[in-house]
Amino acid sequence: MALAQTIASFLGATLIGQMNTVVALDRFLATVFPIWYFQTTIRYPITVLSVAYGISVVALILNWVLVLTNPVEKYAQISSLCSFVGSTYPGFRDTLMYYRWVCIVIAAVMYIVMAVLIRKRFKITSQLFAPSMSKIQNNKIMRSHVTMALMSGRKIAAATVQNRTQTPFWVWLRNKLLAVQRQPVTPPPGLPTADGKAEYHNPLRFPKTQSARPGSAEAPSLPGGVHHLISENYYYTRDGRREVLPPKPLYKADGQHVEFATYTGDKLSRNREEELITQKEDPELSRLERFDRFAASKGPLVNMRPTPVSMGKHFGMLGKMYGEHRFALAPNEQKAFKGFLDQAFVKVFKSYVWDQWLYFVPQTVAAYLLYDWAKKRNYQVCRKNPADYANDQ
Repeated sequence: MALAQTIASFLGATLIGQMNTVVALDRFLATVFPIWYFQTTIRYPITVLSVAYGISVVALILNWVLVLTNPVEKYAQISSLCSFVGSTYPGFRDTLMYYRWVCIVIAAVMYIVMAVLIRKRFKITSQLFAPSMSKIQNNKIMRSHVTMALMSGRKIAAATVQNRTQTPFWVWLRNKLLAVQRQPVTPPPGLPTADGKAEYHNPLRFPKTQSARPGSAEAPSLPGGVHHLISENYYYTRDGRREVLPPKPLYKADGQHVEFATYTGDKLSRNREEELITQKEDPELSRLERFDRFAASKGPLVNMRPTPVSMGKHFGMLGKMYGEHRFALAPNEQKAFKGFLDQAFVKVFKSYVWDQWLYFVPQTVAAYLLYDWAKKRNYQVCRKNPADYANDQ
């Protein structure tokens, strides 16, 4: 009977070449049928991986059937050479090696076909949008799409919002805390519907889509009652939990004059006799008091023209909080390869290797430890006992 470590080693050896073909097939489908690929569900990767593992299992069963049905190989291969190499049927090991090379060649051919298709598609696109797109922009977009099409990582963004859920334990805990399944003695959750029965209402305004949908979005999921009275309010298309009142303006530049105020616009009034020692000797409060006194003595600051540097000192460059870039270069002023190394290598390594270590480092360590244990265990099992050969001539 085959050992567990021998079976694991055999399956790993057959999957080496098949995974290259599986990844190439995945990228090929994403390039040729992009809309269908973005609409795929969890069944797609399960089906593809099941086919790959199924081929390996079939090869394993075929190998052991050939070994066990041959009376000569049954004793010679298992009793005296019980190892990964020896347990393979004669000639079958070469077949597996050729099979791996064929898988790698097929994957390489599929990558070449993908590159040709992408280049041909972008030639047509560049001819259609030539007046509105520069050559540098076209090359950048082509390189980014080629990189994304040939990339064997996860999808950047799906066409539809991926509804995520929790494990059964967390779903059960959430239902318990929110009292979704009520007992007969407790009142029903939410308001009753037209049939008189009350159903659990998801507290999220948009439970199956993004939280903020401005414009022509679907109506929010709200229970009946007075909630529909705010249909004309701008909160109607927003998630109220993430909306706040607009901040108070610090200054107003309407073209006539600069209305300058101190922080919140309130006049500073303090009584040092009632303050603690920390407030009395605080240099920031003293500086603020002098600034407010200067502004009050001058009256309306119609002649005051604060510079951007002084405004930045007082208000901390608030413009940058809203993504303001005053000195951004135009597309024709940008360099073709500026930031290429950082975007192509550093950022890709950080996004798909460094930040995603949790998805492959534990599996890699576990696979190596399993392989090392299987190799040592297989060596111990295959080791012959010298006492059995003491009477040999």
